Amino acid sequence: MGLPPLRVSILGAGRLATAIVAGLRSDESVRVVSCWARRADAARALAGRSASLEEVVEADLCLIVVSDAAIAFLAARLAALDLRRVAVVAHCSGALDLSCLEALRGRGPALGRLHPLASVPHAEDAAGLLRAAPCVVTGEDGARDALLQLARALSLHPTWVPSLDSSLYHAGAALASNGVTALLAAAAAVLGEATQGALGLDAARHLAATALRGLEGRSAEAALTGPIRRGDDAVVQRHLAALAQTSFVELYVAVMKEALAVARRAGVDEADARRIEAALARADGGRP
Repeated sequence: MGLPPLRVSILGAGRLATAIVAGLRSDESVRVVSCWARRADAARALAGRSASLEEVVEADLCLIVVSDAAIAFLAARLAALDLRRVAVVAHCSGALDLSCLEALRGRGPALGRLHPLASVPHAEDAAGLLRAAPCVVTGEDGARDALLQLARALSLHPTWVPSLDSSLYHAGAALASNGVTALLAAAAAVLGEATQGALGLDAARHLAATALRGLEGRSAEAALTGPIRRGDDAVVQRHLAALAQTSFVELYVAVMKEALAVARRAGVDEADARRIEAALARADGGRP
């Protein structure tokens, strides 16, 4: 006879909570026993019924999936309940450490965090957006096994990180997600200006998708292409001249400085690299 399913209570009914509940529906190792949200109709839409917050005490694991600003408030409300049955309370914020759960410390449950490295911009196919995503699991030792089980039930690829620099970690995650979105928006604007509106976001998105495919199974050094990788300072200088009167020149310089660092590790000719570095520095007011 197998082990009984892990009983999970979800607090929240936003995009990520929707993805989590949808992702668990077909897994027998985990069972969602309650779903609470500030708006009862949102919880009913997600899980078929709205639970009271007090029903959390029937779960093995309580997962707080709400905005960062609301986590400490919910933790304080949970601290007033009898949590002897609850083994783990965890949140899903990438930016916050366990201090937002401080009201629960010493109350019985082990404290933890489960943060999927995936962007969930909409509820449509939310579970599919999580599938096969990397996932950071951290917290107290007693939270480890249950959170890893939950992550695997969601088809995530979890990594247990005993000690995590939350701000640095979240900055990297923001660059890889929000940063990419903003960069593509800028690229679309430049393409649109160059082509009198004939090209835009669709073209930028397609080009970025081919670059991401080039990274599959390869390092950044092996995947980098373009004038920086070739050491073509003349092309880079033409780019800078074309962008000089736009709001995007600083973004171009910042990104291409990072591309140059990758190109140097990949073996670009150093004399070419120095010429590109000088051109980027001039465009950046002399900053190296």
